[in-house]
Amino acid sequence: MSTRCAVAQPQTAAGLSPGRVPPRRASGSALRVLRPTPGAAIKLLLFPYAGAGPSALMDLANAVPAWMEPVGVVYPGREDRFDEPCAAELRLLADDLLNPIAAELESPCAFFGHSMGAILAYELCVRLDRLGKAPEALFLSGAAAPGVALPERLADLPAREFLTKLIALNGFPREALASAELISLMLPILRADFRICEAHVDQVLRTQMLSLPVHAFAGAADPRARPEQVAQWRNIAGGEFRMHVYPGDHFFLRSHKQAMVAAIRDELAASCAEMPA
Repeated sequence: MSTRCAVAQPQTAAGLSPGRVPPRRASGSALRVLRPTPGAAIKLLLFPYAGAGPSALMDLANAVPAWMEPVGVVYPGREDRFDEPCAAELRLLADDLLNPIAAELESPCAFFGHSMGAILAYELCVRLDRLGKAPEALFLSGAAAPGVALPERLADLPAREFLTKLIALNGFPREALASAELISLMLPILRADFRICEAHVDQVLRTQMLSLPVHAFAGAADPRARPEQVAQWRNIAGGEFRMHVYPGDHFFLRSHKQAMVAAIRDELAASCAEMPA
């Protein structure tokens, strides 16, 4: 991931906290239902940040109302797809996820992504919009809009300097530093994710407008995705655009998940009310 992207919480080699029972999967290993919700009015697909899998967003998944079913998006190289190589390009990752996600859109869905996940969710929306299968809404968190220059590139830094930068993002728990095994497990995945996001910035020649409501979330003190940079997502919103700014750094979502879920709930409640019975 680029410097816009976040880093992972410590997990076991399987990508799960010790003792956690993996939730059931959705259609294929690229998607996993995080909280089964029979009769849900809408699915909320959650795109994790760099180095992370859906387990990193379980707190958010558990906070959504009972009429939503949270579904985690699993990238290669972690959790259910741990034995697969990490993606070589972000556009190829979007292509890899297109078919399983398009299948989910047979029923109402919305997308939420944080940092790397926000960029990837946007790329999926571009592809799905072309197919006439756009989700109900897109929620983008902690990511500068396409076309914004990177303040710093991290992917090719030496290991010690790379780790120092990750710690400075407030996303790499200091207790994980006591485990050389955990560091050696996490760093290659993080470096791979940073690399594809940094390269993607250079590959974006133009942005595409979307036909769906777009909400952007920013941390007021986020040095990697400043509020004015996040606000530029309005340039791809062909419909409604709303901006939400909260106190905090790149990981403001940890402290403000309830407020963010409320914004998601209010948008999707209106959308669900307009759906035919």
